[in-house]
Amino acid sequence: MIGKSIANRPYMYLPLKGDTNDYSTNAQNPSNTGVTTTTGQFGESNGAYEWDSSTDRLSWSSSIGNTVATMLNNQFTMMFFSNANGIQDQARFLNQLNNISSQYSFQFTYSSTNNASSILFVNTSTTYSTFNDVDNMFSTTDFVMVAYSTEKISSDIHLKQYSSGVLLDTQTTTIIPRAASTTTMNLGMRPGVNDFGKIGKLHCFRIYNVTLSDGALKILNNEKGRIRA
Repeated sequence: MIGKSIANRPYMYLPLKGDTNDYSTNAQNPSNTGVTTTTGQFGESNGAYEWDSSTDRLSWSSSIGNTVATMLNNQFTMMFFSNANGIQDQARFLNQLNNISSQYSFQFTYSSTNNASSILFVNTSTTYSTFNDVDNMFSTTDFVMVAYSTEKISSDIHLKQYSSGVLLDTQTTTIIPRAASTTTMNLGMRPGVNDFGKIGKLHCFRIYNVTLSDGALKILNNEKGRIRA
């Protein structure tokens, strides 16, 4: 077990088993548009949720998105178990759109067509960071734990990408995510763009306001989302 002060106290925790509620102490329940229950990784009914339409999404207020953007600029970990069956082109797992000059605060993207997985941090330019090693990140048959983390060291942001508890890649950037105040934060659909909500199946979606260690992510992977808190 990981220390309860970290592993069991995420900023946001959606088991995505039977409902879409946030079971962290913050209880920041999202609005659900089109996301439906499906069979989980252990064959249990209502054991996961599925995004199989370009408009499917869970949405939170811009204030929550601003909080997440602040985490991204300091210490942040996002993890979830994904079965990517149903992704036809690209999926934007988590994003917050700033409609001023069509800039983004942040977005996490997976593209099966372009063989790329990205964390985009956009300020006043179009600079972004892209991870291209996704061969082992997602599966169309099994649930795989995918995780991203950021950590600010001096003026640099260190970006890490994991699959099944294993570190795949690390990048360093000085791009700072901007806090937006104009739109909601979405898990799924990017506002105004088609075919970006087809994530597939997810369960055990968590956001932490700390940078979890490689060892902690390995333990969470081994737990396979069985622990509810």
